[in-house]
Amino acid sequence: FGLGTRMPWDTKFLIESLSDSTIYMAYYTVAHLLQGGDITGQSVGPSGLTPAQCTDALFDHVFLGKPAPPDVPAAVAAKMR
Repeated sequence: FGLGTRMPWDTKFLIESLSDSTIYMAYYTVAHLLQGGDITGQSVGPSGLTPAQCTDALFDHVFLGKPAPPDVPAAVAAKMR
């Protein structure tokens, strides 16, 4: 193993430190919409999206320009993009 961060939902996986930094910087571009200042995840942020809606398909839309998932309102998907 090496330096990095363990995945919160499955600690057998480790994100190495360079990727870890890249992931955080990418996430910070949309964190204010998803979290709204609550870093505990106890409340829904300004986007109105639930954790269940924050899928690979959503992040593929945001960062790769793929189609937005049908359960995400178009205005929210556009704002995140």
